[in-house]
Amino acid sequence: MGEKFSHSNPVLASMPYGYALHKAIFDSNNQIVDYIFIEVNKAFEDITNLQSQELVNKRASGVFHKDNVFNFVQPLQKRKLKKHSGHSDTFEIYYKKENKWFQVELFFTSSQHFAVTFHDISTAKKNEIYKEVIERQQEMVCRYLPDTTLTFVNEAYCNHFGFSEEELLGKKFLFLFPEEAHEPILNNIENIIKNKSKITCEHLTALPQSNQKRWQKWINYPLFDSNNEVVEFLTAGIDITAQKEAELSLKLRESLLEAVNVTAEKLLKCHEWEQVVPQALRQLGEITDVSRIILFKKMVTEDGKEDLQLHCEWHKPTLAPLVTTSESFRKQWQSVEQAEWYSFLTKNHIINKQVEELPPSVQAFFREKGVKTVLIAPIFVERQWWGGLSFEQQIDSREWSESEIDVIAIFTSLLGAAMERMQVEKRLVQAKEEADRANKAKSDFLATISHEIRTPIHGIMGMADLARMTDLSEQQQNYIKTILQSSQTLLDIINDILDYSKIESKTLQIREKVLNLPALLNEVFQIFLPTKFEKDVDLILSLPSNIPTICLGDPLRIRQILLNLLGNAVKFTEKGSVSLQLSCPEKTYLPGEIVPIEITVTDTGIGIPHDRLESIFAAFAQIDSSMGRNYEGTGLGLAISKKLAQLMGGSISVESEIDQGSTFRLQLPLKVVEVEESDAKEGSVSKKEEDLKVEIDSTITTKKDFESSLEQEERKSSRYNHTILITEDNPVNMMIARERVRKLGYKVIEARNGIEAVEQFLNESIDLIFMDLHMPDMDGMEATRIIRKITEREKRREVPIIALTADAMKGNREKCLAAGMDDYITKPFKREDIEKAIACYL
Repeated sequence: MGEKFSHSNPVLASMPYGYALHKAIFDSNNQIVDYIFIEVNKAFEDITNLQSQELVNKRASGVFHKDNVFNFVQPLQKRKLKKHSGHSDTFEIYYKKENKWFQVELFFTSSQHFAVTFHDISTAKKNEIYKEVIERQQEMVCRYLPDTTLTFVNEAYCNHFGFSEEELLGKKFLFLFPEEAHEPILNNIENIIKNKSKITCEHLTALPQSNQKRWQKWINYPLFDSNNEVVEFLTAGIDITAQKEAELSLKLRESLLEAVNVTAEKLLKCHEWEQVVPQALRQLGEITDVSRIILFKKMVTEDGKEDLQLHCEWHKPTLAPLVTTSESFRKQWQSVEQAEWYSFLTKNHIINKQVEELPPSVQAFFREKGVKTVLIAPIFVERQWWGGLSFEQQIDSREWSESEIDVIAIFTSLLGAAMERMQVEKRLVQAKEEADRANKAKSDFLATISHEIRTPIHGIMGMADLARMTDLSEQQQNYIKTILQSSQTLLDIINDILDYSKIESKTLQIREKVLNLPALLNEVFQIFLPTKFEKDVDLILSLPSNIPTICLGDPLRIRQILLNLLGNAVKFTEKGSVSLQLSCPEKTYLPGEIVPIEITVTDTGIGIPHDRLESIFAAFAQIDSSMGRNYEGTGLGLAISKKLAQLMGGSISVESEIDQGSTFRLQLPLKVVEVEESDAKEGSVSKKEEDLKVEIDSTITTKKDFESSLEQEERKSSRYNHTILITEDNPVNMMIARERVRKLGYKVIEARNGIEAVEQFLNESIDLIFMDLHMPDMDGMEATRIIRKITEREKRREVPIIALTADAMKGNREKCLAAGMDDYITKPFKREDIEKAIACYL
């Protein structure tokens, strides 16, 4: 290599790699500081994009910057090559401009001359980098021939299928997939070759090594030869099992919610829940793909012992009934009567266990039936454990998701509430018969059970509201919305009954205040405007200008009557029109004068028979027995409206013709008042007066004004340092209150009765207490009195106490305040009620 080359040298000229000969320039320390180009070949010229005349006899420093990859001063200094022939060094450089890699061999041909050769290794380098990148990918990557023979697999691919690289390369990959997937895979290969484009596909595979079922998503890319023919395929895949399971779980939740929604509607319409349950169990069983569902009921034997009774069973068609009689079912459960999980159910806890996780005696009971997994959801009726719903899985074990368990809990709550409602309805009928239609007895009875009715409704609405705050699809939100609306309908029915009770017992009071009568009518009218888009019905409002605007009356009760009359008109009118008209004798009315107001509601609906015009205002009255089936309602609306009108010194009358329509006239004597415009606005009806049926103040009334916005923000930032005690004996109500308080960021301590509340107050640092009124052992009022005495005796900081109760009867609020409580919230309460209460006192 020491001979001198020239361009005329055919060996140099024909070299496929770059070559250059240089003369080194040394400093006084014999260190190379520069060099001169002596000769270069054509390949070197092509690599550098420089001609030989630009290089030969030129210093490197004059041609290349010191950091240029073709300037070898620094490499020579670093490598300290011996300056004699035969000593060389090899390294790699990357020429960014051309995106190429070169292997460089640098060697001295004499003490003053050195040569450099350049080998283009770009292809090999790129393959090396490609392989390294592929191996680092978490995705599964492979290459295969058209006959499915694997030519490359990365580590992720091997790990997924459980085989080594040596076990896979050269093998046809079809053995990794189920037989039913072979034909689609081969069809995909044909389509890729035909269309010369990528294809995406999904497969469910039972992995050969573990038999574990996994979903995979693959993208298949064609690789072409120089003739643009597909010769190989590059495939990248990911495991989408979690995504698929999430999709399936979402679909399952939607189906469950739909089934629960349908059942809820049926339960609200029927009077015998036993008629609905078999169909509901069948739907739940088919959707969840469970082996068997059993509805069982707790019973008390003649000797006073608790036992369980089979009530209803659904099972897959391939299975035989578990038992044929309630007696045999009872005997099977006797052996586990005292088991730990038995008492677990009585505390309203759901059991979700693999059979092998249960106590030995319980395991034997379920194994005899071939059960692998069991989920039991308790049912409570009137705050007592009624029984439960048992979901039993045979053959294979299963994992119940949280969303499935949540929906099942909603279902059992609905079923328990329906049982309770129907029991209440039966008791109402019995009480009505036993009292010989004595209104006073009926009123007392309704007042007694009002708390018990509101409690399960609160549970349903609260649980549904909590579910609404989770990550749900739009369809799921609609299901929850329907559940809330259905529950509100039931609550409205209860309110109607309570209103009528108070009217009959003469405890309902009319509260007069300044009101803007035309504005009140317009507000009620606006509520029904959407009806014109749902029915072929025109809505008409007539407000003459001669009507005195500002009067004295009870806006809440006038609004209630108008909502009832207008609601009935819209409900019983399928086409035509409904009109709301305000009128009075034309004259000038001075402040203090009584104006005889007449409000007329006219419709073109089904009409009322003449022989029913008088009885239509009686309690529980409807036009005929079919009305209850075609139009929902208690039959109390008109009775309540007439009583309210009479309490306000007015009256209601009706005129009607069958198939022509009806006209209801509300006549009220209202006093004209003279007030400032601002006062009139303040006294007019607002949308904040939400409770139209019962004298219940379910908003928060505080003893002090709210702090400034800045102070509220400062208090909000420190909420995590506050501890709130919730005293509630009902597990569902406790769950609702607890979750709502925790979501606001506060620490929660629980107590199940007044005794525990006092103990927690003594032992913990409490900042606020929510106190249920009706509890076993010690009620909320007694607990409050004790806490206040302790506070006074020990000179403690006074802790705000807020009552939580389903008792909506008059006078209860005053009793709470007299006992030392600071405020009062009725059930079912809204999320905003809790937030307002905490914001007021913390």
